[in-house]
Amino acid sequence: MKKVLYTSKRDVFSTWLNDFYVQKRSRYIWAQICYDWNTAELLHVVFEKNSENQAYIQWPVQVPGVPVTNIDFTTDFPTLENGDPWDYLSWHKSALGCDLMSEPREKPESFWDWRLKTRPQGNVPRGKAK
Repeated sequence: MKKVLYTSKRDVFSTWLNDFYVQKRSRYIWAQICYDWNTAELLHVVFEKNSENQAYIQWPVQVPGVPVTNIDFTTDFPTLENGDPWDYLSWHKSALGCDLMSEPREKPESFWDWRLKTRPQGNVPRGKAK
C-alpha cells in the first residue's frame, strides 16, 4: 500500500509541476500540497510569501482548476491574498476537511510550521468530511 500511495503522491506532484511550470517561471516557489490520505487526490495547494521569496514571487499564485490558498508571512500577522487575516485556527476545516492532532497555540511562522505543530489528520475531499 505504501508503494502505491507514494507513487500516487509523486504523480500528483509531477502532474501539477508539469502543468503549472510549463510557463517556465524564472524562480521556483515551493508549494505545500495537501492531498487525501487514502486516494492521494489533490485537495489544496498553499503558497506562501515570505522574506526569502517576496522579491520575486508572482503574487498571488493561481493554478487553474486547483484550490489554492496564498498566505503572506511578510506581515505582522499571516494574511491572505485579499488582505484578510489567515484564520489558522479553523482554515483546515474548509480547505482540508479534517481535524488537527494539536490545536495551534501560537501564531505560525510559516505554513510548514503550522503543519508541524498541528498535524492535520486524514485530509478528505470537500463534501466527504467526517
